[in-house]
Amino acid sequence: MVRVLPNKNLLNTVYPVAGSGAAKQLEHIDQDKREEVTARISHEFKLTPFGSNATEGTLCETAVLRLGVIKDYFIKGMDLFRLSETGHAIVKLFGSNEWHKVE
Repeated sequence: MVRVLPNKNLLNTVYPVAGSGAAKQLEHIDQDKREEVTARISHEFKLTPFGSNATEGTLCETAVLRLGVIKDYFIKGMDLFRLSETGHAIVKLFGSNEWHKVE
C-alpha cells in the first residue's frame, strides 16, 4: 500500500500534459505561449495560492466532452477546482459536498 500525504511543496507539480483535457484546452495557443496563458488563467481566477495544480485541474474539468468519459482519482485531503456556469472559479474543499466561489 502506498500512502500519499498532502504537502504544500506538491502544489506546483502538475501541468498540462499532451493528450490531457487541460492540454487540449490550450491546443489553439502557440506552444511557447502556453505557460504564460496558464499563469494568466491562474491570476484571473484567483487560483495562484493553490498552485499550478488548481489551474491544470480547472482546465481539465472544463474540457468539452469530458463528462462521463474521464475518471478522476483523488488523494485524501485534496480540494477540487472547476469553473461555474457563470465563469467563476469554484472550489470544493476536502470533506465538503458543496462548491464555493473562490474569493
